[in-house]
Amino acid sequence: MSIHTRLRYARELGGISARGLARLAGLASEGHVSLIEKGESHPHAETLALLASALGVSLDWLVQGKGA
Repeated sequence: MSIHTRLRYARELGGISARGLARLAGLASEGHVSLIEKGESHPHAETLALLASALGVSLDWLVQGKGA
């Protein structure tokens, strides 16, 4: 499973829209989450950390599929 697949999975499991997740994570662009999920954007580590925190998952899980 890739980062974008894990991101979409966690977001949908939490019942959060892509725009809602962007807001929760404090991202400047509400469309950024959608681009990441489509594999069209390669986010910085800081962005991934914000997304993981907003989703309540570990950064290791989001990036590598390890942990919870």
